Amino acid sequence: MSEPARSRPAHLQLLAVSWNFGWPVAAGVALGHWLDERLGTSPAATLVLGIGAMAAAAWRLVSLSKQDVAERQEAEVGERRAQAEEQQARAAERKAQARQEVADDEEVGR
Repeated sequence: MSEPARSRPAHLQLLAVSWNFGWPVAAGVALGHWLDERLGTSPAATLVLGIGAMAAAAWRLVSLSKQDVAERQEAEVGERRAQAEEQQARAAERKAQARQEVADDEEVGR
């Protein structure tokens, strides 16, 4: 299988995963800690919001992964379709050349 034209370097893919998972978890933990300090509920809000943010971030990464797979498959289908059309065009061109050669041979034979 060939790589799609929209392929990203590995370090950018890793950065995207880190960003899409890291900041929601950090924000959830920070907000939970702030709430715990205000409400006096020590680790409860931190744990709930931290784990909730992890679950939400994991769900987001899975959905982004599915979207990426779908885009790659669509690009592959488009590439195959273009190759098939190109082959059909070449076959039609060869057919037209063969007809022309037959017509030329018939004209010369007369």
